[in-house]
Amino acid sequence: MNPSDIEKQAAAVAAAELVESGMKLGLGTGSTVAFLLQALADRAIDVECVST
Repeated sequence: MNPSDIEKQAAAVAAAELVESGMKLGLGTGSTVAFLLQALADRAIDVECVST
């Protein structure tokens, strides 16, 4: 993983920690969202997501 991806992953994990079960999320289409989705899946919480 390159340094940029490491930073994106760290940002995504930090963002995922702010998400609570039952929230509705608007997700962009940037490359960081892939890391966010994995971090949310790892937490196994119930959220609704829509693309923005």
